[in-house]
Amino acid sequence: MTALTTARTTSTNSSVSLWYLLAPATGANNVVVTWAADHTSRILGIQSFSGVAQTGTISDEGAATGTSTAPSVTLSASASTEVVVDMVWAGAGGSHTAGAGQTARWTQVAGAGGDGGGSTEAATGASVTMSWALGNNVAWLIAAVALTPVTHTSAVTVLPVSGTASSQLVAGDVIKVESEYMLVTAVSDSPSEITVVRGYRGSAATSHANDLDIYEVTENVHHIRSTTNGSDMANWSTATAIGDSGSAITSIVGVGNDLIIIKEDGIYRLEADGTVTSLRPEITAFGHEDFGKGAWAWNDKVFIPLHGGGLWEMDTDTWSIRDISFSGSMPDQSQYHGRVVAGHGEPGRLYVLVTETANTQYHLLMTENPDQTGLGDYNWSHITTISYTTGTDQNHAALLLEAITNGSDEHHRVWVGIESTGSNLLPRFIPHDGHDDDAEYSSTDGEAYTVSFDGGFPNILKRAEKIVCNTDNLGSGATNNRIHVRYRLNGTGDWLYVNSGTTTNTNNNSTLISDNQEIAFSAGVTFYKIELRFTFDRKTTGDNTTPELHDFTLTCQLRADSIKLLPLSLYVANGIMLNNGMVENRAKTKRDQLRTWNSQGGEIVLTDTEGGTRNCLFLPGRMRETELSNGYHAFPEYRVDVLLGEVG
Repeated sequence: MTALTTARTTSTNSSVSLWYLLAPATGANNVVVTWAADHTSRILGIQSFSGVAQTGTISDEGAATGTSTAPSVTLSASASTEVVVDMVWAGAGGSHTAGAGQTARWTQVAGAGGDGGGSTEAATGASVTMSWALGNNVAWLIAAVALTPVTHTSAVTVLPVSGTASSQLVAGDVIKVESEYMLVTAVSDSPSEITVVRGYRGSAATSHANDLDIYEVTENVHHIRSTTNGSDMANWSTATAIGDSGSAITSIVGVGNDLIIIKEDGIYRLEADGTVTSLRPEITAFGHEDFGKGAWAWNDKVFIPLHGGGLWEMDTDTWSIRDISFSGSMPDQSQYHGRVVAGHGEPGRLYVLVTETANTQYHLLMTENPDQTGLGDYNWSHITTISYTTGTDQNHAALLLEAITNGSDEHHRVWVGIESTGSNLLPRFIPHDGHDDDAEYSSTDGEAYTVSFDGGFPNILKRAEKIVCNTDNLGSGATNNRIHVRYRLNGTGDWLYVNSGTTTNTNNNSTLISDNQEIAFSAGVTFYKIELRFTFDRKTTGDNTTPELHDFTLTCQLRADSIKLLPLSLYVANGIMLNNGMVENRAKTKRDQLRTWNSQGGEIVLTDTEGGTRNCLFLPGRMRETELSNGYHAFPEYRVDVLLGEVG
């Protein structure tokens, strides 16, 4: 142990001495003191403390002697959270009473050799006076020290832990100190301490008393409880176990009187009478901690995001599951193949939020109800992109479709919230339809981008001619709403105004000011792929309506240069001798290949009888088949007429 302050008196040949030991072994242990010679009497007091700084442990110490009924010593305190510890001795002092604000920790009577005691007091100011009241006017000794507490910062904090830290906690646990939650990020046994992040998930980073009780937050990750009043734990029902504790619940969705409960390894149905049914037991074999997170219900269907990207639709009448992942409906737009993190909608429309971690952004997609449009399937449209800098938590993304149908703040909006540690992102909204009555729009408040369009011929040059837009709430005056139209070619370069072909536009030739308006592209705009960008310029005067873009039609021509058309008649049959001496016996296979090329507008290399080659493509829909022979015991023979276009 390390010696601290000592008080001595020669009149009675007595002394008081304080010692300390950092990070003592846990459990019940003896403190053994060995003196150099015998003494008439000995008094020993021991106290243990947690929450003490392991460096700079003692901030002040002091000692005093005297003869009276009131021993005292004063120490300075550098922090209001410090604790002062003292020990007093008195020669036959009779009763010992700790001073105001002090807590007596121990007292001991040694007979003719005197009496002793110890106390503590939490500092409340710049100094602390430790005092005692004695029953007799006698000689006394007093010594005291001030203990420095662990410093609690708002970021990472190290807390001492009684016992072996690793036997109690692991990194990733959540603990609670008074009203504040903390996330454990590291555990150490020498010394026994944990590193935590304070203010975890929004809990108040309050100041704490010196005697801290640390509670580990434990969860029954597979239990469901219900209540009509969540203000008191006594109101909650008995827990219903969903599956086993080895798999945590990731989402709960209400459908009618049932709860659809999605876990890391399955999908369960909890009925009103308490019956639990595993709807997809086969999922147990390939569970994942993110499976089903962010699930939601829409039009009697439950939508279940997959952990690696993708989306399932579960019908609550038949409990059948259909894969509606974007990788199937939008195979070329890989930016939409990330994890679906949130969804919300109303009977006619559904919105989903998809993360694209490679480019640190989220995409908002929308589809009309296929039962109302008659399409039979989901037709997804890209609404907007929200970028962040670094550090997003996909579990904290949210969507909300909100409507206020009357009053001065009438509106209909889709709210989007995402988290980022590297940028200050506020929740934002997108007008759901023309009922938004917010008068704070400006030219930077709303933009719509299309995906890249290649006309089905990604390697064929095309010439842009015009764009015709169906709009509403626009006008030609300086105070009227407008929509500016720009384009970008082949995925790179500046955004250019449609009519001028430049980044600046001083007239309305590239601006929509009326419904069904046509804007011609500047001469010579050719592309392999093209993207369009619509910037909504809402004015704050006038009738406070919102500029609306309902649909548009882009007209373009396949290649600006002339195309050589090559009509070609092909004879397809078995038994034909080829140039290499082989005999052709796959007539149907060859015919099916021609059908495939025709349906896809396939690009081919045509080799003529003289060995020359031409790059061609099938013009879709121009293929004609004539069956020449297919009789009994006869191989089929076909004449196939196609129209090719030479493209290079």
